[in-house]
Amino acid sequence: MRLKTSLKKRLVIEHALALYNLHGIEATTVEMVCDEAKISVGSFYHHFGSKEGLALAVYTVGLKDFSLYLSEALQKCKTIHQVVTVIVNANIDWIYQNRIWAKFIFEQRHILTSSEQENSFQESVLGMQTHWKEFISALEGKEILLKYPPEFVISLLIGPVHEYARHWLNGRYRTDLISLKQYFCASAWASINFEMEI
Repeated sequence: MRLKTSLKKRLVIEHALALYNLHGIEATTVEMVCDEAKISVGSFYHHFGSKEGLALAVYTVGLKDFSLYLSEALQKCKTIHQVVTVIVNANIDWIYQNRIWAKFIFEQRHILTSSEQENSFQESVLGMQTHWKEFISALEGKEILLKYPPEFVISLLIGPVHEYARHWLNGRYRTDLISLKQYFCASAWASINFEMEI
């Protein structure tokens, strides 16, 4: 099969993700991926360049999928409280629905930092922070979030979710992640809406 469309390329990425989950990145060979995806080795190297290029593609496609999922959910928000709730819920829902991909992203951050994509990723983060400020500025209750640096807000809102999710995905925590949504949302809102007494 020749990779003529982005859909077919994505299928290769999804096959690779499943193999990584079963065997690990190191033990997964190019030949294994080609056999599963029913593509030629030549086609593989044409589109991904190397085994490392495929792993990077799996990582970045997962991030883009989540980013799109979150962006679509945020479009309906009109208040800061809704934004906080949507950010927390979107993270939990995406992780729950894409457990293998989420586990891969949590555990393989080094793939991005060891590639030439790191600078591009950091630039996209800065761009998202600028977009974040513009988006928040149009909402009711904007002062609650605009008084904090964007990176601090995101860490405060989703840090606890990601910390719990890492343990849950690895079987160390038994309580289902999805059943804790209301508690994570309440905690996030309380932390961001907290007024310190001086």
